[in-house]
Amino acid sequence: MKLLVLATQISVTTLLVLGGVESTRAEAIVADTFALNASGRTPGAELNGLAAETGSDTWNSNARFGPTGGVTVGQSGADAYGLISLPATETTLTVEAAVVTATSGWVSVGFQKNSSKSNWYDPANSLLFALLEPNGRWQLKSSGATLLASGTLTDFEPGNVYKLELRYNPASGTASVFINDINVSGERAAQLTDLIGSAGFFFYGNGAATTAASLRDFSVSSLP
Repeated sequence: MKLLVLATQISVTTLLVLGGVESTRAEAIVADTFALNASGRTPGAELNGLAAETGSDTWNSNARFGPTGGVTVGQSGADAYGLISLPATETTLTVEAAVVTATSGWVSVGFQKNSSKSNWYDPANSLLFALLEPNGRWQLKSSGATLLASGTLTDFEPGNVYKLELRYNPASGTASVFINDINVSGERAAQLTDLIGSAGFFFYGNGAATTAASLRDFSVSSLP
């Protein structure tokens, strides 16, 4: 079976067929499905201050739980974020989530210096992030707004769920974006200006809280 890649366009159908070919063993540092339960995780409840399902820290966030689980924007037309601290490590880190872009703005995952500042375009705290737009365009950015790589997925459906993953290898100083387990960016030079101290997600410019982008199955893992 041939995988036809033209410039930076990759068929989403191909991604779905070939997803999961890479089976690197990973050790979970933080994980949160954002599933609903009776312990504060109810539709419309705030994520802020809640402990992750796996990991030792709590969320700094203005996002809220969606009607069927996952997290989304807290109010119509507002941006939303979720940040959580990470222990120091020198291994390759991956942050990923299952995302639905919906029809406005974009959704992203990324790494920061600390979990106290939510603006990912601020180089004072933002280190590296990957975003996905409703038209299938993805971007890899560092130090705020510095574009490292971009491309567009064909056959993209904004109402479908896509696995968005960002990897950073400190030994080689490279970063990669994976969508549905396929490396769409290749390895890009990304010498970070500081140590990674937190990871998280960000929704930008989304619409009504009930129909905006959503995210679930968030995790940060260390790769050997």
